[in-house]
Amino acid sequence: MTNKAVADIGCADGDLGFFLESLGFEIDFLDWPATNWNGLRGVRRLVELLDSRAQVHAVNLDEYFALPRKQYELVLFLGILYHLKNPFYVLEQLAKSAKYCFVSTRVFRAAPSGEDLSAINVAYLLAADESENGDATNYWIMTAPCLRACSTGPAGRARFHDGRRAARIQSAFDSEGRARVRSASQPGCRLNDAFTRTCLDGRPQQRERIGSQR
Repeated sequence: MTNKAVADIGCADGDLGFFLESLGFEIDFLDWPATNWNGLRGVRRLVELLDSRAQVHAVNLDEYFALPRKQYELVLFLGILYHLKNPFYVLEQLAKSAKYCFVSTRVFRAAPSGEDLSAINVAYLLAADESENGDATNYWIMTAPCLRACSTGPAGRARFHDGRRAARIQSAFDSEGRARVRSASQPGCRLNDAFTRTCLDGRPQQRERIGSQR
């Protein structure tokens, strides 16, 4: 990695970010106080106690937002997507700024009636009391094909424009459902390997309601 900037989005108390900082990376912690389980007090206090140079930013992903930096080598985006009201918009914004992005999210295979929806491109909007763990911040949950559609366009490619350049993303999903993403920030530049890590096994994942965007 040439650019040492890393964004930990939905950072909670910053465990992953602090680990990467110990390896020499520059960390921006992003979360929203209203949904972070201790209002970002935990990560701010740890910055002080660890004499960290990391920056803590209060960013609401459910509104129009800007990342603290224009470009990041790596964005950590783990367990956030299904908490967002407009997940596709957020993915577009990250595509403009992230060279590499690790994404994990929940997917579903069947309707409440038991009907198999695993092969259909569909997203479901949960009611406030419909989440299995009682978390009212669970909004959209997608099938695996829908998640793929959010990342790829016709012929497996998607273009996101920021007025200066187009980011082209070409995806191929392996047999285990993980997405191997190759991206080029400009026409003719060398392709870079990245991995979008997604939970595509369809099994319920218990998540305590800690209030964090992660």
